Amino acid sequence: MRAIFGKQILWLSSVAVLAVTTAAFASVSDSLSAPFSKPTVLDETTFPEPDIITGASLVALPNRPVRIARIVLPELPSTLQATEVTADLLKKAFWPHPVEFETLTSKELTERIREGQIDAFVASSGYYWRMTQYGVTAVGTLISGRQPDPNNATALAFLVRAKDERFNELYDLKGYAVGSTFSTAFMTYRIGLAEIAKLGEDPETFFSPVVFTQRTDNSEVVSLLDRGLVDAVMVKACWLEAQSAEVQNRYRVLAPRYGGVNCKHSTGTYPGIMMAVTQGAHPIIAHVIARTILSHPLLPDGHHWAVTTDMRAVDNVYRLLKIENYAYLREMTLQRFAFVRTCASRLAHLRLGEKTHRTVIFGAHRTGKSSGRNSVAFRTHGKSAQGHGCRTALEHGRSRTRPTAFGHSVLLRKPTGHSQKQAHQRTTAWYQSRRNRKSACANPQHR
Repeated sequence: MRAIFGKQILWLSSVAVLAVTTAAFASVSDSLSAPFSKPTVLDETTFPEPDIITGASLVALPNRPVRIARIVLPELPSTLQATEVTADLLKKAFWPHPVEFETLTSKELTERIREGQIDAFVASSGYYWRMTQYGVTAVGTLISGRQPDPNNATALAFLVRAKDERFNELYDLKGYAVGSTFSTAFMTYRIGLAEIAKLGEDPETFFSPVVFTQRTDNSEVVSLLDRGLVDAVMVKACWLEAQSAEVQNRYRVLAPRYGGVNCKHSTGTYPGIMMAVTQGAHPIIAHVIARTILSHPLLPDGHHWAVTTDMRAVDNVYRLLKIENYAYLREMTLQRFAFVRTCASRLAHLRLGEKTHRTVIFGAHRTGKSSGRNSVAFRTHGKSAQGHGCRTALEHGRSRTRPTAFGHSVLLRKPTGHSQKQAHQRTTAWYQSRRNRKSACANPQHR
């Protein structure tokens, strides 16, 4: 009985092993006979899988359309098409939530940003930098094969007639007429003026005159040159390379440069078209926009979005031109400088009793040099006056200090050829004049 039972157990085990082996061979055979699947290719309708934040966006977004605007741009048609495709992608990313996309002028967009009526916008890097005072935040910069570096994605080209031998350098344009798009255009006007300022010239009077088409099309600007209305024009870099060979042979780029932008240009390079979200926009909006544009590799003419990390060149344009955030530099007139100098002693008097070691330096002593006159400085609480890179009068070994009624020391650098008595007389006269000026500043009747 035990022998029969053992044979049955052995038979059942053999059947089980055979079944498992057959199933394994069948699975291997199926996998070998199955065709290879093609890898997934991203196209204009392919999006990454929604994450936690994106999935919650439909609930968290405000009960109104997402408002996105594009500023009027003097760009190439392919670049404008890339921004339009981006708008379509964002509409799909936010679906079924509605998205409003419109094109506005610089003035209209600025007013909307001030009033908080825009969630995001597409504009030049110069316009974006102006709007940072309202708390906007950049999320992407448009680049292409000709402009692969987001920090150096745009430049300006000065075009002249190919056979015009009068102009070889930018300085040769002084006193001649030039054409451009708008007086506020960053990429087709202001960066050109910045190059003139770098030459040490006044960019506001360098050209005579400047003709604006008030349109974004670079071709209309070039038509000013064809009609003889101007001697040179400012256009977007890479515009000439995008034209036919016949058009390219009619013009040439003045003082061409290479690097950063893979086209001839006459100025430095700057970040290009930027996408930014405004202060107060819902964080979900910023997340969806950044995630959509940065994860999508295919736009018309090889465009796609990247991230800019250096805006110093843009800031330097406004500093050189003394406009927008640097407009205060124009207020330092000669009259204001004279008033500040007259009342400087009064400011020093207000600081009496404070343990300050700051040196208040007057006149020529700021550079440590003097042209036949005394260099005078306040020396507070025993700290010697600093000559800003030059030796002070004490370090020259031919100076005298005299106590004043204010608890300071007047540092006198004795001019060459003057006796000690003459130096003392000059010190007394100087101190008396300071008292008189102090009284004039303190007396309301003399203000």
